[in-house]
Amino acid sequence: MKKKPHECHICGKGFIQAPTLTDHIRTHTGEKSFICNVCGKSFVTKHALGNHINMHKIRDGNVDAESDFKCKICHKIFSSKTILKNHMFTHSEKEFLCSECGKKFSTKALLDSHVKVHSGIKPYICEVCNKAFSQKNSLQKHNLTHTGEKPVLCIICGKRFSQKGHLTYHMRRHSGERPYTCTYCDKTFNHTGSLKVHIRIHTGEKPFVCDICSKGFYDSSSMKKHRKIHESGLNLKMPVH
Repeated sequence: MKKKPHECHICGKGFIQAPTLTDHIRTHTGEKSFICNVCGKSFVTKHALGNHINMHKIRDGNVDAESDFKCKICHKIFSSKTILKNHMFTHSEKEFLCSECGKKFSTKALLDSHVKVHSGIKPYICEVCNKAFSQKNSLQKHNLTHTGEKPVLCIICGKRFSQKGHLTYHMRRHSGERPYTCTYCDKTFNHTGSLKVHIRIHTGEKPFVCDICSKGFYDSSSMKKHRKIHESGLNLKMPVH
């Protein structure tokens, strides 16, 4: 393993090269020295600026058809190799099947990790709120909700996230990728959760019910907003069901 002699004085993270440390420190200070000469938007790193400029090229139709950022399977063009790499997972064959729920995984390691969810055993306990988890990485992700730490950085716009999965969904906003399609109307979504809520519009399912007036909602956020009407003490007439 290579030594990382260049250490961040703020968080202690080490880097092999000094320029990489310099870019990293900007994520703490918020300094954005690299400015796009097309739209004036500024970025933390030169690499992030380069990815952003590629977005302009794609929108203006100035990207070579044989671009390194082009998917060889579906021919979509992306603004960076990182986004293209994430996209390629949507094409990977998932041959490892969970016998409990039928969910498929691209590697055995992912399947083995998933199977623990069905065991019901949750040995990993949060020291702050005592919430239990079946997987160690789930506890580690949960701990970030207490610390407020957001170690995952979007190299395009500089936005930070607590989990890599959140970054994956965020990247689709930059790429325009919407891999999840509604089987009822062919509308597409960049998140499975959004598709699930949308399908309820077709089925009429309203699983979130107000415990005061029994009004049903497609998603929890709508129900919580509605619940505040009761909590505010407003005497509004509720629809009869």
